[in-house]
Amino acid sequence: MNLYYTQRAYQRNYEFFGEKGTLKWNFNEKKVSLFCSSNKEWQFFPEPADYDLNNMYIEEMRHFLQCLKGESTSITDFARGKRILKAILAAKESAKRNLIISLEPANQLAED
Repeated sequence: MNLYYTQRAYQRNYEFFGEKGTLKWNFNEKKVSLFCSSNKEWQFFPEPADYDLNNMYIEEMRHFLQCLKGESTSITDFARGKRILKAILAAKESAKRNLIISLEPANQLAED
């Protein structure tokens, strides 16, 4: 996990690597790329031309307000939030101390 807050050129991207392939998302290129290890080919999924990034934030706020009113259940429960926070804090500690910090796999953690 890398977080660069002082980079000169604005960018956001994610790369996920697995046994069956690689998934990449690049904000500036406005696409998702999928490499399948079975056929060694890339597939590309461009962002729809009419996509409005602001809608994502509006929907998130709408969902949050529905949760506050008791009209919906949170997408991310507290146990998952706790695991995410542990991963973020471990990444920061790892960078600070220049060492690898291991975390338990999510499927082996007891729900808190």
